[in-house]
Amino acid sequence: MKKNDIIWNADGWTIVDIADGAAHRLELSALAEGGVVVEVRRRHSRGEEEVLKKKLDDTHTLPMPLADFKKAIENGEIKFK
Repeated sequence: MKKNDIIWNADGWTIVDIADGAAHRLELSALAEGGVVVEVRRRHSRGEEEVLKKKLDDTHTLPMPLADFKKAIENGEIKFK
């Protein structure tokens, strides 16, 4: 899945699949309610899973308007570890 192929749901879940240079995969599931992202679930191909409800990284927090979240994902601004 390419980032530009994603359907960003204003209500419900959106799945973002990212691959890094070392062939690891990272799946993000973002839950939006009324156009605002309220929860992100991060799953790594190694089996790690984390539910994020407040802090995404050092500069991005939830809740976040869906348009801002989409822009941050597309521009690689959010540093998911």
